[in-house]
Amino acid sequence: MSGLLLPPTASFSRPKHGSKASAYAPPTPPSYDFIDKPESIAHAVDDLKVAAQVVKKKTVNLVRPVEPPVTYLEILNIFQLAAETPRLVTSGPHNRMTIRKIPESASRQYEEVEELDSFEKSEVVNCASNNYGGFSRLEFGSERVIEAALRQLPFCPPPAALEEQVRLKYASYMGFDGAFTAPSGFSTNVLAFGTVAGVARSQGRDLVFLMDRDCHNSMFTGAFYNKGAKVHKFDHNDLNDLDFKLRMYREQDPSAFICVAIEGIYSMEGSISPGPAILALNSGVGQSSQVIQAGVDGLEKYGIGPCSARWFYGSFDSFIDLERRLANLYPSLIMQSGLCRSMICGDAEVTIGSTLSAIAIPTASTKITNAVFVLDAAPHGVLSGVAVDKPNLRVIRNYYSSVCAIPEMLDLRKQTHLTFYFLTAQKDGSGILELVSLFRHSVFKTPQARENISSVTILLDDCNVLGKIGPRKLGYLDLMESRHGASFLTDALAVFGKTDKVRVMVAGSWYDAFGHQGGYVTGHVASVEALTWDAKAYFSSTAPMPLQACMTEQAIEMLQEEQGREER
Repeated sequence: MSGLLLPPTASFSRPKHGSKASAYAPPTPPSYDFIDKPESIAHAVDDLKVAAQVVKKKTVNLVRPVEPPVTYLEILNIFQLAAETPRLVTSGPHNRMTIRKIPESASRQYEEVEELDSFEKSEVVNCASNNYGGFSRLEFGSERVIEAALRQLPFCPPPAALEEQVRLKYASYMGFDGAFTAPSGFSTNVLAFGTVAGVARSQGRDLVFLMDRDCHNSMFTGAFYNKGAKVHKFDHNDLNDLDFKLRMYREQDPSAFICVAIEGIYSMEGSISPGPAILALNSGVGQSSQVIQAGVDGLEKYGIGPCSARWFYGSFDSFIDLERRLANLYPSLIMQSGLCRSMICGDAEVTIGSTLSAIAIPTASTKITNAVFVLDAAPHGVLSGVAVDKPNLRVIRNYYSSVCAIPEMLDLRKQTHLTFYFLTAQKDGSGILELVSLFRHSVFKTPQARENISSVTILLDDCNVLGKIGPRKLGYLDLMESRHGASFLTDALAVFGKTDKVRVMVAGSWYDAFGHQGGYVTGHVASVEALTWDAKAYFSSTAPMPLQACMTEQAIEMLQEEQGREER
């Protein structure tokens, strides 16, 4: 509440606006346009008075109770005084300030007045400085710390070791890796916006500052200092307007570095920003207004969801709709596998681990060994899944650090079924799986390989890149299809001969892609049908909430439509 001064005649008992309040509950922050909206004045001052009353009960001599209660006319005069009357502060170390009102006759030339003592003097409650309510005396003895620092340390520059310690404390308190201090909030914003611009330049990307139109002047100054950046505004605290403009600027330049700038509490307005919602909105399509609305509609239609596993009152039509969409998501998978099927799950990592456990088992024939190859740096749930089965002489587990090492680990002296778990990329999108290069290795072309490789199962873990790479942002196969066409998988696996000899499945996570729980496995219809019985995390686990399926289908539909618009 910057700029608000209350005289000591104000009472801190809340006025009764027609009803008696039993407890104080802060209302929605009012507008402080006190000339056009006098009702807001009363409520704003009510809140301030009650807040002061609460503090007074916990603090000795912080606020002096006085009578009689302030009238509405006096409240209006207080706000007009704060807005219209120039004043000088002559003292104000703690909870009260002494001010001198500058008369109109001297309001523009008061620096020429020799005797400032001639101005009218009054005492007010200090609610308009960085020492709100005298808190320097209350919080951790900060007044004494400041005094000791002034007496014992150089004022400027501070000792380097102390400054570094302060920065470390700031960073730890805020939960960040580092912190930097500046002389003022204004200079901090100039520094922060310049740093963002430097990051964008280092990446060779155009910079767009998308700012709440009620941001402080220092923020706009910091943005405008960077001449190469574009600065745009969105309506104050309006998530729909922000969502629309985010999508618009991303469509105009997908590679642009977009920085959304907001305040936590708007210093000039007093309103609070919906920070968590904005963070979610800025995280991508999974938290867009359309996806959120799909979840709300799903909740209204289905309620919370199933009470048991899929085979026991746990299947909803929204699950079937989503699974059908997933089964037709990748043309290369359909070309290689034929008819495909999908299954959705409530926990992606556990289900992928359970899937691997279901396929890393002895084969039906006692003459065929199942050689299982798993990345040694796979997620914990995956490694646990492959290790949960009892050791068996007909199952050989191999852990590789790189796909390049797999050919050297192969033992094809007898009939073997190969089971591969591949992580399609790292979390940052690097290390894209080179499937073609792997299966072009000479070891797979030998007569021994052609004779002894009975069949192959491949599980592609797409959790790290679903929603991030490919023209439709639909992951690894989407990217490979854009580079090599719909025949990518068929061509990559041609070394094994007949297509029905190789079964491919793709797994992904909704959490990593869209920010909500669950995931899926899609692939050859018979393979996934078997998993619905053999994967314990699917068969024995409660199905996901229907609203999750609604949200996921909406997100995927939006990604597919966006690609369709680009093609048109």
